[in-house]
Amino acid sequence: MNLHILSDDQSIEITSGQTILQASIAHKVPLSHICGGPIRCTTCRVRILEGLENCGPRTDQEKVIADQSHFPDDIRLGCQTTILGDVQLRRLVVDEED
Repeated sequence: MNLHILSDDQSIEITSGQTILQASIAHKVPLSHICGGPIRCTTCRVRILEGLENCGPRTDQEKVIADQSHFPDDIRLGCQTTILGDVQLRRLVVDEED
């Protein structure tokens, strides 16, 4: 399976059951490319562009945080989203105050 990160234009291999964050760390993708930094690993979010049907369902924790932050359905918490197939995602730039 592949995870393609836009606009970084980088594809990485991802094993079944890995999350976006786990795969990115394993392939040395800078954490700042997928979230606001290492202290935000529990609130990472990325916009899934293609392959949304291949992402695991949101956990209860993801739903709560997404609802509180008013994220639309195509924004997932990268650290908790399990990848089940090829996915394209666009990293979100998170402001300091976010």
